[in-house]
Amino acid sequence: MNISIRVRLILIGVLLFLFTPSLIRAAEIKMVMPSNIGKNQVFPVQIFLDTQGELTVGTDLLFGFDQSDISFVQVDEADFYSNYHEPMVFLDKSQIRFSGTSNYGEYEAGNKLFATFFFKKKKIGKPQLNLIWQEDKTNDTNVIGVGGEDLLKVSPVVEYDNSLRIKPDTNNEKPGKVLGGTDLFSEIVDETNNSGLILGKATMVESRTAKKKFIFVLLALLITGFLIFIYWKKKRKK
Repeated sequence: MNISIRVRLILIGVLLFLFTPSLIRAAEIKMVMPSNIGKNQVFPVQIFLDTQGELTVGTDLLFGFDQSDISFVQVDEADFYSNYHEPMVFLDKSQIRFSGTSNYGEYEAGNKLFATFFFKKKKIGKPQLNLIWQEDKTNDTNVIGVGGEDLLKVSPVVEYDNSLRIKPDTNNEKPGKVLGGTDLFSEIVDETNNSGLILGKATMVESRTAKKKFIFVLLALLITGFLIFIYWKKKRKK
C-alpha cells in the first residue's frame, strides 16, 4: 500500500514538473473587438501578444474573414517588434496575413499590443472574423521562438468590448497588398475609400488567461500537498 501511494506521489510530482513550465511558457494571442457594429462603420480589432517571458523571433497572424460582411481598411503597427511587414490580403481565400519580426540577435518578449486592424462593416451585427490556428501547423497564426519552435499552443482568445474606440492612423503608409481575386480589387478599394462612421478612443481589456493558469497551478500544488499529508499521516500510524 505504501509503495502504491509513493508511486502516485512521484508521478504527480513528475507531471507537475513537466507540464507546469510548458503552461507558463506558452505564448498567448488575444483578439479584442466590438460586437455591436452598425452598417458602414469602420471598427478596430486589437491584437494583444503575451510571450510569457519567452524571447521570440517574430509573430505571424492569419485572419479568415467573410467578404460579404466586412472589408479590410488598414493595420496600424504597435511597438512590439522592430519590423512590421505589409499586410497581404488574399481575396481568393478570404484571408489576411500580417507579421512582425525582431532584428537578428535582438529578440523580443513581452505582454502588450501587437497591432490594431481596421475593417469596414457591411452588415449590422457581430464581425465575421477569426484568427486561423491549428496545433503544430506552420502556415497559420504562429509565435516563433528563438529555437524556431511555435510557442502558440492554444487557440487565440476572442473578447468583445463595445467600449473600444480607436481611430485609424491617417499617416499609415502600409494599407495592404491585395493578392488573388483580381476581379474583386475594385470592390475592396471602393469599400475602404467610401466614408464610414469611425469608432473613436482606446480602452485596455485585462487578460484573464494568466489568472486561470495561476489558479490551475495553485490547485495542482494544493492537491499534491494534500496527498503528501495523507501519506505522512498513514506512515506515522504504523
